[in-house]
Amino acid sequence: MKKRWLWMIVIIFLFTGCGKVKIASISASEVYDHLDDGTYVILDVRRQYEYDAGHIKNAILLPVSDIASIVEMGYEKDQKIVVYCRTGHRSHEAAEKLNKLGYTKVYDLGGILDWPYEVVTE
Repeated sequence: MKKRWLWMIVIIFLFTGCGKVKIASISASEVYDHLDDGTYVILDVRRQYEYDAGHIKNAILLPVSDIASIVEMGYEKDQKIVVYCRTGHRSHEAAEKLNKLGYTKVYDLGGILDWPYEVVTE
């Protein structure tokens, strides 16, 4: 009887998320310190009009709905990728999708509303 309970606990544990990858976060200052050196690919996962209103310097617009198209962009699976959106919800979703696509160094910056530095519109 004890073995049966033990196996049930193990099975429940396996199917309730123990295989999920934890999404790493990254600070605004870490990203800011590397804006121009190519350490990170910075993905803005918002919509075009949000990006046009202001985005982080050197960020690439890639809406969360199109995130799978990153494969066509030719980045290596171990490329350091930072994702952000407006408040953090879409960036987390994008980070999870990137992990499922096999990208191993994905960092969630969260929302641009928390970005304390200058944004650009060009």
